[in-house]
Amino acid sequence: MPPTLKGVRRRPGRVQSVTRRDATKFVAAEQGFGKPLPDVVSALERAVGLYAAAPSISLALMARVRGFTQAMLEDALYTDKTAARITAMRGVVYAVPKGLVPTAFQGSRATLEAAVAGLLKQLDATEAELDKIAGFVGGLLASAPPLTVNEIRGFVPPGLPQEENLGHMLSALCARGYLVRATTKGGWRDNLHAYQRLAHWLPGIEISATPPDKARADLARRYFEAYGPASLQDFAWWSGLKGPEAQVAFDAVREELVEIGIQGMQGTFFLTKRKSRHLLGVQPPQPSTATLLPYWDAYMHAYWDRSRYVDRASAPYVYDKSGNGTNVVVVDGQVVAIWDFEESRRRVNFRFATFANAPANLERMLQPAVNRLNEFFAVPEVQIERYPLPKPLVEEPAGAFQSPLKRRRTSSIEAEQAEAKKDDPAA
Repeated sequence: MPPTLKGVRRRPGRVQSVTRRDATKFVAAEQGFGKPLPDVVSALERAVGLYAAAPSISLALMARVRGFTQAMLEDALYTDKTAARITAMRGVVYAVPKGLVPTAFQGSRATLEAAVAGLLKQLDATEAELDKIAGFVGGLLASAPPLTVNEIRGFVPPGLPQEENLGHMLSALCARGYLVRATTKGGWRDNLHAYQRLAHWLPGIEISATPPDKARADLARRYFEAYGPASLQDFAWWSGLKGPEAQVAFDAVREELVEIGIQGMQGTFFLTKRKSRHLLGVQPPQPSTATLLPYWDAYMHAYWDRSRYVDRASAPYVYDKSGNGTNVVVVDGQVVAIWDFEESRRRVNFRFATFANAPANLERMLQPAVNRLNEFFAVPEVQIERYPLPKPLVEEPAGAFQSPLKRRRTSSIEAEQAEAKKDDPAA
């Protein structure tokens, strides 16, 4: 359901407007699509955080960062600690720059507290039990490196409450800002997190020093800077704030925003004054590029009204019944196709299925992006295949959005992997 808002009072004066494509092309360029950003932190800043789940986080950064490698992400998260995974907007785990941690956390504080309360009720657990687990885990991690749930279980004393729900309780402590998902075990596709005290992992970061109202206003400022022109309703949905909270945050930064019309779209849209000078100024023509965005990409979940970049006929193939966005190809910020891939030690099979608005030369446009995918996997061969559109995601079972073009029969790469395992079980 859309957030309940009282709306925006229109101010007198002429409102300049842009086409829908100009608006999406501008945001896409600011995100680094086609004009790659220099490093991971720059990309996280521009997007106000990216969903931290693997493998999407790596593919999202590949779309935004020049020469991205997995080592760049690991350096930012684990070595330099210039970024961190925290529970933030809408209760989702984001990767954010270190300096954004207090804003993202405190700005989402009400949402996170409601989520913790709901989880405790679901588990029939109490605040006292959560505090007891916090005391045990905090003491354990004071003299230990980050530990996974199963590693922590190995030290559980007799009688620790909610031991059977330990993973959920650790997630609740992350939502409270007590713990952080510090590292992961495994490869770039793995989400096996190891936990650490946030205060130990990011010394000097004082979450509570930022008042929630100030943090919410800063979130609003950053959102309209990153994704404007956008509406108040878009901001409320993206942030997860309830209507009154979103309204107050918006009102706090209203003087910093300019109203921009988007031709063919109903509503009132805003962009920061600084960015509006770039959008409304004379821009040299830029060549169109094709960008591969993974499922759960932040750009595809930044607006309540997604008609700005997804045609109505295409939407059932892009979002499932729960609103999960799949892998998409965007050109000038507009969704023109869905994509999927399989990789082995020898080859990447890249597949795509187009919508009616796809450029006739899309396959040629895709080549640089597919080459980057191939370089990431460091395999010698890449094959590009055009597929027909599958059934709409809204008719598929849950989870289909993660691989929208997966074949119903065994693919050549799956057969190759099966043969490799006969000779080498670790392949």
